[in-house]
Amino acid sequence: MVSIIPVCLVLMVSAAAAQAEMQQGVEVISESLEKHLRRMTPGDETSVLVVFRDSLEASAYQRNPGVGRGRLIRHLKYRAGQDQKTVREFLMQQGVTCVNSLWINNTLAFSANASLIRHVARLPEVESIRTDNVIRLEVVNLPSVQPNTSQWQLDAVGVPDLWRLGYDGTGIVVANMDTGVDMNHPDLIDRWRGGQNSWKDVHGRYPLPYDYDGHGTATMGIMVGGNHSGSFIGAAPGARWIAVKIFDDNGQAPYSKIHEGFQWLLDPDGDPDTPDAPDIVNNSWGLHLSVNKCINEFQRDIDTLRAAGIALVFAAGNAGPMSSTSVSPANNRYSVSVGAVDEDGSLALFSSRGPSPCGGSIFPSLTAPGVNIKTADLTGGGAIPDSYVYVSGTSYATALVSGGMALLLSAMQEKNVTQLEKMVLLSSSDAGQLGPDDQFGNGILNMRIAYEYLSNICPEDFDQDFAVGPSDLTAFWEDWLRPECIACTGDLNGDHVVDLRDFSLFAERFGLNPCPSKCSGDIDFDFDVSLSDLSILAGEWLSLDCPDCQSDISGDGNIDFKDFFLLASQFGRRVCQ
Repeated sequence: MVSIIPVCLVLMVSAAAAQAEMQQGVEVISESLEKHLRRMTPGDETSVLVVFRDSLEASAYQRNPGVGRGRLIRHLKYRAGQDQKTVREFLMQQGVTCVNSLWINNTLAFSANASLIRHVARLPEVESIRTDNVIRLEVVNLPSVQPNTSQWQLDAVGVPDLWRLGYDGTGIVVANMDTGVDMNHPDLIDRWRGGQNSWKDVHGRYPLPYDYDGHGTATMGIMVGGNHSGSFIGAAPGARWIAVKIFDDNGQAPYSKIHEGFQWLLDPDGDPDTPDAPDIVNNSWGLHLSVNKCINEFQRDIDTLRAAGIALVFAAGNAGPMSSTSVSPANNRYSVSVGAVDEDGSLALFSSRGPSPCGGSIFPSLTAPGVNIKTADLTGGGAIPDSYVYVSGTSYATALVSGGMALLLSAMQEKNVTQLEKMVLLSSSDAGQLGPDDQFGNGILNMRIAYEYLSNICPEDFDQDFAVGPSDLTAFWEDWLRPECIACTGDLNGDHVVDLRDFSLFAERFGLNPCPSKCSGDIDFDFDVSLSDLSILAGEWLSLDCPDCQSDISGDGNIDFKDFFLLASQFGRRVCQ
């Protein structure tokens, strides 16, 4: 008995220690993963994402497009390399050879058994571990019919207005994260940028652009498609495209592969100093099985790309017509989310509605035509070159907004992401109830007005409220006397230092109210809404089928009470914003 008691005590202490160790690991393991681990047998493995502590906040590197991007990428790669080193070496020692190191969000993706995952969870550098979930491509069977005009969606949002001014997207690169792209389509083949840095199949199967489904080909056609069929199908036919295939041929995309897609877009050729990232990324996908939930899985990716000067646009989802039907990441912070309207400007029944569960903000951000849209379809390897389809869904409304933003950016390539996004929202034609709402968002995309807004932003108006005042001065002081300021907001003269020379430029405009701007009711462009605007509207009153009329404020092609009410809501405003 004397010899047995100490052994029992040792066993009891060891069991208690093991239990304490297990509890320590549980603190960083997500609840859903913990439940799964408890159900696993010793021979089972599961895929996980391990997030490390002290991840670099990309918001600290918020920059103008392209400026400072290389510096941001180098910092992200360095931080991930340092933080992940010990865990990578440990996994290698344990025989885990397939490890995906993601520097964009300081995460490791791998598959392992429950015991190994719990051991990793106890390492001090690990912040959290969660399941590497898999999303499926949303299959939407919406009836589509051929509309009266094959190019109606482009006319409806004023795309030809910018074409007539000489802008077609030239100089801009767009990307989609989708099922791939059929590069053999005659409306797309000449617009592919080409080269090793213009295509990524994160599943490693296809070395050249390929699409098994047609969804990605359709969205790309709406963005940049040409006029092989006799009329243009894309909003920015002069732009170039690159693409990431995030869905495999079974329509599945693990979270880790989507993160890898975002990462590749930030640095396509692996050289941080090469300016080969896209200007705009179209995301016609979402977590459609998790309606009205705020899932921030991709928030860090969104923040990082935006900090690098890359705009992102997300589909609102097709879970309507009820309210509170948004999906992530469209409902995430800073996401531009797009709902769909039909040829009459009515909200599509399928279009998801707000409010957003991520803070209750307005959802979607805006709407655009997304019903019966003509676009490119699969060519069967080039065997059917005249391959087109009419599609419906918020995926396609999103692609139209992405293409429209590319068109605007080609007209004003010096504008940054924040300015571009904000002006697209502010210039939208109000629809539904007066003002922003949870059906149309800020309104329906209006390219003509967005161009006027962007044309009249002055560089000293840091917060884009169309006035240079104390709020801008506060932002200016945050950068005051910063040497080697690579892309500071306050560096107005571009010499990489914020000093008296910049302040002199700022002071010249301080107190000017308004900073030149344009609102929809300011028909005569004199920066106020007055009787002169009412006179113009009266002169065109009750004109039907009038898409190019000055007074068509709503953008529906008619001059009627809708335009009058929009003008009346702004009447008497001298600070036109």
